[in-house]
Amino acid sequence: MDELLGRAVETGGWAEVAGSPLLDQLDPDDVVAAVLRSGVRWADLPVEVAAILGVRHQLGDLGEGERALVRQVAGARFVGTYPRRSPQQEWHLRWSRQRRDPLHIVLGRYDDMFRLIALVPADGRTMLAGNGFESREVWLRDPVDGGEYTVRHSAKVVGLAAVPWSDGRTLLATAGGKTIRFWDPSTGDPVGAPRKLPAAATAMTAVRLPDDRTVLAVSSDDVVRMMEPETGAPYGSPIHRHSKIHALGAIELDGQALLVVAESYSGVNLFDPVTGHAVQAPFDLPYGASVATVPGPDGRGALATGNSEVILLLDTKTGEHLGSLTGHGNSVRAVAAVPMPGGRTLLASASFDDTLRLWDPSGPLSSETSHSWPMTNPWATNVASARLGNRPHLASVSGDERAVRFWDLDTSLPVGTPLPGGYGRMFLGPPVPLPDGRTLVTTSDDDRVITFRDPETAQVVSSTPPGHGSDVALAPVPLPDGRTLLASGAYEPFLWDSIEGTARRLPMNRGSIAAMVAVPVPGGTVLAAARAESYRQFDIIRWDLGTGELITHQLIKQPLSSLNRVRALAALPASDGRTLLAYGDDNGVLGLADPLTGAPECPSFTDGASAVVALAAVPLPTGRYLLACASETRMIRLWDETGTLVAKLSGHRGRVRALAVLPDGKLVSAGDDATVRVWDPVAAAQVGPSLPTGPAKVLALAAVDGARIATGDENGALRLWDLAQATAIGAPMLGHSGQICALITVEEEGHPRLVSGDGHGSIMVWDPDTGVSRQLTGHADPVFDEMAAVTMPDGSTAVAAAGRGIGLWDPLTGRLIGTPFPGQRPIVALPGADGLPLVASRNGRGDVVLHDPITGDQVGRPMRGHGGAITAVAAIVAPNGRALLVTGGDDGTVRLWDPVRGIAIGEPLAGHKRSVWHLVVIPIPGSVLLASATLQGDAIKFWDVATGACRTTLPLDSPIHSMAVCADRLAVGCDNGILMLERVTHRE
Repeated sequence: MDELLGRAVETGGWAEVAGSPLLDQLDPDDVVAAVLRSGVRWADLPVEVAAILGVRHQLGDLGEGERALVRQVAGARFVGTYPRRSPQQEWHLRWSRQRRDPLHIVLGRYDDMFRLIALVPADGRTMLAGNGFESREVWLRDPVDGGEYTVRHSAKVVGLAAVPWSDGRTLLATAGGKTIRFWDPSTGDPVGAPRKLPAAATAMTAVRLPDDRTVLAVSSDDVVRMMEPETGAPYGSPIHRHSKIHALGAIELDGQALLVVAESYSGVNLFDPVTGHAVQAPFDLPYGASVATVPGPDGRGALATGNSEVILLLDTKTGEHLGSLTGHGNSVRAVAAVPMPGGRTLLASASFDDTLRLWDPSGPLSSETSHSWPMTNPWATNVASARLGNRPHLASVSGDERAVRFWDLDTSLPVGTPLPGGYGRMFLGPPVPLPDGRTLVTTSDDDRVITFRDPETAQVVSSTPPGHGSDVALAPVPLPDGRTLLASGAYEPFLWDSIEGTARRLPMNRGSIAAMVAVPVPGGTVLAAARAESYRQFDIIRWDLGTGELITHQLIKQPLSSLNRVRALAALPASDGRTLLAYGDDNGVLGLADPLTGAPECPSFTDGASAVVALAAVPLPTGRYLLACASETRMIRLWDETGTLVAKLSGHRGRVRALAVLPDGKLVSAGDDATVRVWDPVAAAQVGPSLPTGPAKVLALAAVDGARIATGDENGALRLWDLAQATAIGAPMLGHSGQICALITVEEEGHPRLVSGDGHGSIMVWDPDTGVSRQLTGHADPVFDEMAAVTMPDGSTAVAAAGRGIGLWDPLTGRLIGTPFPGQRPIVALPGADGLPLVASRNGRGDVVLHDPITGDQVGRPMRGHGGAITAVAAIVAPNGRALLVTGGDDGTVRLWDPVRGIAIGEPLAGHKRSVWHLVVIPIPGSVLLASATLQGDAIKFWDVATGACRTTLPLDSPIHSMAVCADRLAVGCDNGILMLERVTHRE
């Protein structure tokens, strides 16, 4: 085998290597070393050999058949063609639709790599040197043979440089503290005495002068000084800048060596190292000094620089984008030109994904200029099986398209019309067969809506109500006809008819909503919403309350520089008959504004340095109103409409959390001292004794009527209180799974109703007289792949979906079946011992539990056996008809369970390095295979359930989002795209 690679290096006979039956027996490190020594252009390599370069780091422990499968996936990703199938393969790549990345070699993994250079020692080898952000150690590595060692500076290293020495050697220079040290890169031994610096260094680089001499440029704070490395003598004049210099680099443009200086405030600038004068770049330089000049496509000079996860190659004369190098999974921090045997120059890069990679910048490049977050780029794909025209197909969805696409299993060609998506990201659920023979496609989106569609007609059959996924803000919205609607907001606003339980999303840009209030204005109502993440601004929105159509939408930016995030809003009736919008922020600043224009009504006023928590309009006997303000102190302050402080109410011994107003004008407050207090705003005094609310903090408060108030606490309990008796009424009303953060009173058909919202996004409506409640939201969390098809006793199919609890949905009506029951993702349906359906899910302790999805009752005892939480679950029907449960855990193992007895079967299936996130069952004649994968995509493993043996391992560099069985094939959706794997039934 050594002769085979030796001939290829000498003669360029790489086709012989590619066609050899011994190819998958070769050491992948030897193949890469031979390619690098030969100086061959990577684009000229056969796909079989090129693929080994791209996955060399994954092949070490794999068998021949597994290596062949990995090469097929790599060939499709890097070259666009598949290497031929090997007789040893049990699985092969039927087709793929992947993002094409330029071919590159992963040389290794290094934590927190921040600097990188290349240098050629006296022995002729090429060495790479690099170090971490806060490290004193510098590692040196031979990219050809992999040899590596470290040197250690006396202080944190802030710069690296390759320096030619008078004896012909090239030394490594390291800068740290107030010294520069030199090292022989062949041995790692120090050379000479350290050079002293006048101040601590912040960066260093080497610059080659027109006379072929090399000087060191070293920065200290805002000054760059240059020096002769061997003598330490200064060179030229210092370059003074206006802000701290955090990085230095050197590039060559039009044959001229230039110094690159990256500053904190002035960006990136170029300087002539001889004169010290600034040089105007022919194009805009990206932020940062990590740049290198390399030969680009067609021999043109190229400037390489990192832009997020992408390395850009720019024409050194025009700045034209020549192409990009994609493949890193995090921001690129350093690049370096690497001279190689044969006179070729490669490019090395280091990234926050902790990998060191080697590229051929002259080869095929990508056209990408930036890399999107995985869940929003077109290759971040979820997959599921589907049926069109009574034939199996593959369904896929990618985050940015917001559409479901269908693919032919044999040809990989798109089929039919894409199904349009909903709001934001989309996720695929299980296919749902109907009694009439149709099979529906299930999706969920960022509206927290599950939608069931007919793939043949693209029609929506049904959908569930929308819901919120975080702290809810609530506001009653009175209508001219006397009805009261309910406005709610978390990441987007909804308008509810609480009697009918229907809702529609109101058109507004998404953003966390901290507070909402309805303000009556001439001819209608304005709804104001304060965004939790916005500074000095809030939204004023006018809708047609009948149609939900947007009339106007203004983003109000207050001019007061001290105004911070608005946290509380209220409607304050003014003496001139108008109603003003009152607001308070994180800094304790309060203001009054016209609700139509946002114009301030008076100068802003302050409640102190503490954040405003709650506001309320308090009526006086004179017909005027005061603004009550509770901040993160023990004090409540009352203000009039001119911003004048009228009174202070003191008595609470802890932070005041909530305010409410009784029909008779009295003010009610609740605080961290576990009391509720009633106040007379005219006398500025407490009325009657305090109501002790117990150990839990009250976070929300509402007046039910003149005699009762309601409180919502941090444990999710809703309580009623008798004001006259200062006692609790009845038992706490339970139903929320998180703290109650919002509570208001609305009227339904002449009766008061309490509406409460919790930190998990659910909204509940309560009858305070009976304690009966109903939930308005259809779901409390985004539904990702947390859905499972459940075969019901009558043969129909329902869909179980997990959010904050698990609900069962009828796909024909979109309605909830039965009562939601406790549980978290992952979930799976399986038949019970009596043939009735069960749903397996994870409980709060990370164990697997079984529930009857119709009654919500738990069945049997929790199953516990992993070394951490359960992260994946699947159901297997063995050849003998016995139903088994399969789980994957945080400990990287897979386990089989007897769901009837609740005990584990056999030993754990070990081999994954990270949490097992995906499990799918692949039925084959007479047996069952199981495929498991991690979310991070370290590998897909195929297990023989009967023997527990791992039959095939497929390592992947890409995060895996989903897997689905389509007929006899396995579809994999990952960041890079779709892989369709097929089991080999007849060996060639």
